[in-house]
Amino acid sequence: APATKAPEAPKAPEAPAVATKNADWTSGDRAIDQLIRTNAHRFGIDPYLVFLIIEKESRFHTRAVSPKGAMGLMQLMPGTARRLGVRKPFDAAENIRAGTQYMRELMDMFGGKVDLVLASYNAGEGAVLKYGRNVPPYRETRDYVKTIGKRYGLTGRKASSEIDAPEPQR
Repeated sequence: APATKAPEAPKAPEAPAVATKNADWTSGDRAIDQLIRTNAHRFGIDPYLVFLIIEKESRFHTRAVSPKGAMGLMQLMPGTARRLGVRKPFDAAENIRAGTQYMRELMDMFGGKVDLVLASYNAGEGAVLKYGRNVPPYRETRDYVKTIGKRYGLTGRKASSEIDAPEPQR
């Protein structure tokens, strides 16, 4: 059963986007949980969002490899891993550091719009740019954004909406 979300205080507009949507998550591995928290804090990403991406990408299997060649916990493509300085993509610390750094780049590129960050993480930022900074019309990508977005607390608005920040819980 999914954990209930704790109420979240509204944050000041100038506060960094590190407010945690849900503090009750765990991968079942304390070392991985700590790597998620440390890197999320380092790059200013909500650790719960990093957790959800890892859960969806690899189900916390450090040696996961996709049919397209994505590797490790955060399923880094070889080119992305190289660009981010990853030498050992199956090393949890390197993989989570690079994947979270990549999420930060996508957050900056798409103005913090979580739906576009998720779409880019799944289909590549080139696909999101190609479709005018919208979620591309690929079934896999739309399902990915919808599944993670729903768990993260994004509302069911159109992906092209101007405002994408999740509503604070009352």
